[in-house]
Amino acid sequence: MDNAVKYIISNEYQKQQENSPLRDVVYCIDKNFLLGAGVSATSILINSKEKYNFHFFTDYIDNHTLEKFNLLAKNFETNVYIYFIDSAAFAKFPVRAKWSVATYYRFIAFHYLSDKTHALYLDADVICKSCPDELFQLDLTGKFAAIIPDLDIVQEKCEARLGVTGLAGKYFNAGVIYINLSEWQKQHFSEKAISMLSDKSKEFSFLDQDVLNILFQGNCVILDNKYNQIYDAAYHFGLKSLSNYKETITDETIFIHYTSGSKPWLQWMRYPSSTYFDIAWKQSPWSNEPLLDAHNANLLKSRSKHEFSQKNYLRGIWTQVRYITKKLSDKLS
Repeated sequence: MDNAVKYIISNEYQKQQENSPLRDVVYCIDKNFLLGAGVSATSILINSKEKYNFHFFTDYIDNHTLEKFNLLAKNFETNVYIYFIDSAAFAKFPVRAKWSVATYYRFIAFHYLSDKTHALYLDADVICKSCPDELFQLDLTGKFAAIIPDLDIVQEKCEARLGVTGLAGKYFNAGVIYINLSEWQKQHFSEKAISMLSDKSKEFSFLDQDVLNILFQGNCVILDNKYNQIYDAAYHFGLKSLSNYKETITDETIFIHYTSGSKPWLQWMRYPSSTYFDIAWKQSPWSNEPLLDAHNANLLKSRSKHEFSQKNYLRGIWTQVRYITKKLSDKLS
């Protein structure tokens, strides 16, 4: 585990000052989520009065992206650290269509940041909508983390699925976690998580999220869902009004979690609910770059559905052609 991080690139424009702690924020990503993570970090910086260290654990980096992250640090006078991970260490771990091997990098990140006491972990598809600073005042003494329960539909079968009594109603979504890193090290959770995932006799439908729920059970601070307001882009299908998102994303919402495969950094996701991503994107080093196109068959299929829903019929037909072509190409390769 100690050898999983091959090298670190530091971009430091903020120094630790007495009586003014630097807050640590962690992202674990692959190539497809670099833009999302960069904009997510920007969204925190434009809404918060705190000072930060941002830690990006990734298995892909290039010179262009390094320049963008350096600009992020320089423009906002913050610190950005990039940790290049050897993904081979996780080659035998299970993955899903929605989650790549990068979902496991948090176990390396939390172990590697052993000199820190607390950190805010965010998925790359989480956008800060309003000031998050109150979160950092939480007292986690003796607690493993502060978490937000997942959707009711996820809660229903979690006890039977994982064999953990009392978990229903407390099963949390792992996209936003304020974690007590001192307790993480004390409990040897990285080693325990890796051991659980290496056990081929057990299956975890939600991968690392299931493992974290088992490890943390009964010893977390439970937060309001304003800190992890889940919003599924598929909700747009069949809506009579595009303003319906306001029923989910409210004035009280602090973090929006854009779940499902259709992320706000994709070209066809130009809905009012993506406004909060757009605000941060336009103030980020990525503002002069186009949003991302569909790069695989699943995204092409999703793009086509959204385009038809948006009454962009010609564009939807063209995307359907691209989807069929890509699917045939994948079968032949």
